[in-house]
Amino acid sequence: MEREEKIYSAKIEMLKDALKEAQSTIAKQDVKARFLLAINLAIIAISLFPLKFLYADSCHSFPFWLNSLIFIEISIVIILNLVIIYKLISNVINPIINPKNFVKKIPKLSYLTVYFPISNEGCYDFEKYKEILDSINGEEEILNIYTYELLKVSYIREGKIKNLNKIVNLFRYLLIFLFVYFLTLILSFVSLYVSDLF
Repeated sequence: MEREEKIYSAKIEMLKDALKEAQSTIAKQDVKARFLLAINLAIIAISLFPLKFLYADSCHSFPFWLNSLIFIEISIVIILNLVIIYKLISNVINPIINPKNFVKKIPKLSYLTVYFPISNEGCYDFEKYKEILDSINGEEEILNIYTYELLKVSYIREGKIKNLNKIVNLFRYLLIFLFVYFLTLILSFVSLYVSDLF
């Protein structure tokens, strides 16, 4: 009996440690995603800022083809930024999780809000939750709950890592277009300055 209790305790501890490790990885991915989100918002502001000076002086208007080129470049930069921001929010920071995607059998209780008993008023039903909690009286059921939570968190972790890697690859393309955009702006201002000298 004592040996079985030790085995059970060891299983619970193993699941708890694995759960903490997975949750820690998720927290790190969320920090990276929020940092990348802040960078993208800053890029939008920085990209739009030069336009204020670009068209400030009507005497210093660029040719139509150059204006068109700059407009296309800034449009690509803004669109890529918006796509990255959308994907960061919907796929990494606040993903929609469907339990059926990662486990076939869902235990009586789980930490997912959707499986908490909800009353007709839209509030959590304490009595119903307590009733389900009291009905769990076997070690196997407790192990099932911990195992399910580990599968759920692992699924979320892998999804966040995969989606964040895709977004980082997209971010590299954004940096290329951003470089081309600012290079065009710099060359345009230099050519304008040189033409004013002569």
